[in-house]
Order: sequence, then C-alpha cells, then structure tokens
Amino acid sequence: MSKRNDAKKSRELMRFLNRSLAPVTTEMSRYIYKEIWVKKKPISKVVDSAFTIYAYDKTVSKFFEDKLILAVLFGYGEDIKIKVVPEATLDKVMNRVWTDDGLSLSKRLKRAAPKVRASVKSAIRKQVKESSDIRKLTETIGDIIKKGDLPSDKLNQSIVRLSRNPALKSDVNKIKRQIALADAKNVTKSSLITSYKQFITAIEAGNDKQVAKLMRVIIDDKANSVARRIARTEISRAWTDGFFLASQEDEDIEYYKWQKVSNHIDTDVCTFHSKANLFGLGPGIYPKTAFPPLPAFPNCRCYIEEVLRGDVKNKPVKNKSFRDKEARKYLDSLPEGELKEVMGRRGFQEYKRTGNWRAMPQYKGLENPKSRFAKADIERIKSANPQ
Repeated sequence: MSKRNDAKKSRELMRFLNRSLAPVTTEMSRYIYKEIWVKKKPISKVVDSAFTIYAYDKTVSKFFEDKLILAVLFGYGEDIKIKVVPEATLDKVMNRVWTDDGLSLSKRLKRAAPKVRASVKSAIRKQVKESSDIRKLTETIGDIIKKGDLPSDKLNQSIVRLSRNPALKSDVNKIKRQIALADAKNVTKSSLITSYKQFITAIEAGNDKQVAKLMRVIIDDKANSVARRIARTEISRAWTDGFFLASQEDEDIEYYKWQKVSNHIDTDVCTFHSKANLFGLGPGIYPKTAFPPLPAFPNCRCYIEEVLRGDVKNKPVKNKSFRDKEARKYLDSLPEGELKEVMGRRGFQEYKRTGNWRAMPQYKGLENPKSRFAKADIERIKSANPQ
C-alpha cells in the first residue's frame, strides 16, 4: 500500500486558521475586558460590538475561501501556490451542499455565528458573577478587619469560600499561614491586620488579572473552537473530494483503506470503519464503489489510503461482496466496554436484542464516492495560478 497524497498537509492548514484568529482573539479580549470591567458597559452590546469591530466572522470566512481549495489540491496530488481562486470553484466550496442537513458551508457559518456570540455572552456573564462574588468577599473581609473583630467565624468562612477558586490558592494559603502564626501567639494583632489588608489587595489584583486572561480563554473556547471544528470537517471533506477526483478513474488503484489519525484514541464508528473486514479484503479495506462517507461526523480527522493493484492477493475482485456477518464478527470480538463505546448506549441495547449493528451512532452506510469537483476545476485553478 502507498499513499498518493499526504493527508497531513491538509491538517496543517489548521495552523493558518489559528494564525488568523490569534491577533483577532487578542484584540477582542482586550476590548471586552476594558468595556465590561472598566467602563461597566452591557455585556451583550459589548460582545456584539467586538465581533463586528474586529471582523471575526469575516476572518473565519476568509480562511475557508482562501485555504479550502488547497485541501482539494492536496487530495488531488497537486501542491501549488494559489493567489486566485476561480469564482466557479469558490462557489462549489462555499455554496455546494454535501451534508445530510442540507447546509452549504456559507450557510453553516452564518447559522453558527449567533450561537457562538450567545455562548460567549453566557460565559462572560458567569465570569462577571464569579468576579463580583470575589469582590463581595474581599469587601466583607475588609469590613471585619476595620472593626478589629479578630478572630472571626465570618472571616474564616469568607476565606474558605475564596479558597475554592484555584487561581487564588497561593494568596489564600499565605493568609492561612499568618492566621496559624497568630493563633500560636507568634504575631501581633496589628501585624495580622496588615497581612489581611495585603491579602485583600492581592486577591483583588489577582482577580482582575485573572479576568483579563479569561476573556481570551472564553473567546478561544466558545468561538475559536467552533471555527476549528467546522474547519477540520470541511478540510477533511475537501481533501477527500480531491482524492476521489484523482483516484476514481485510476485503474492502478483497486481499493480504498480507511485510516485513523495516530492520536484518534476514541473507540467509535471510525474504529469500526478502519478495523472491520466487511468485504474479505482486509481490515478497513473497501471497494472503490462502496466506501463509508468521509468525514464520518463533525471534527472527524480520518483519511483514505489507496490500495494499489496487487496489494490484496486473494480472490478476484468480482467475488468481493459485502459480508454482513463480518460486521458482527468484529463487534463480537470487542470487550463489552469497547462495544458500548462503538455502539452507544441505545445502539448497544438494540444490538444485543436484535443483532442490528447498523444502529451504531454515525453509521451512514456505504456509498459510491463522488467529488464535488471536476478535473476542469483543477485545470482552471492551475491556469489562474501559473507557477
């Protein structure tokens, strides 16, 4: 077996997305922190403004417009520099529907945008509340030490509540040591009060610093992660389109082999596709006209490997037919824990009850693969980008 194309090249396109989003994320996080925590402006309005001012949605869309066609070319076996994408080809990338939900990439991005903003707003509201709670606790401690009410159960309770925040652990442990020394009569009351004041200052400064950092974390977790998930799925599909376009008519390629990336540790439908011997050709090997849809689900990073003529040395290809029993044979060979992971809770129950292995989550059958692109698209791209 040999690879026509290196699928890793396509996965490396994710770096371009991360580079594009990094400066936007930094500027947005600074803006949001300043507008909400310093200027006390409404969360919803600030988040909407941040996405608009720093053109977040346009940055994501531009990545797909510029880079997805590279994945198609990598799959096809071409590695050229592109400055111009022909409009007809770009239309296929952004507006051609290939998923069961009937959404094109442009519509998918448009639909995701308000959900992403809502998710960011929700996370910030939660952080504002946590920050406000910390501020209230430090104010409570400040009122107690002003009265000189030391030691105090209320004071100790406030410190315990602060200790639940991992980011404040160091400062909390420091004041706890001071309290222990005071109990041992090794420090004066005035010295302890000074330590409490320093503690309040450190907590409030640390809280502000933590919040500033968390703004970037929130944007990365709630917005960038969605862009990355869509990108992985679309890059995989684009690479697959190029691969099928190059290989379907290549007589030297007899079969396709489903391959998982090396760090795919989950046991799921991809494991089934890569290890079940459904046609007697070997684990994960399929006829060119009966291959599982790839990507198998959003965020799937599996890829295809070509199987050249002569690599499978047993029965002639005409005798190769689907073997339902091989699916059950593979599944029955799995430990019960792995079988539950592959089949899912409901699928596992149905499989045990009826033997219906097609109840597997994300299993979509087999198809005769068709590319969204034609060889004329590749020639058009090459013609528009002479090397």
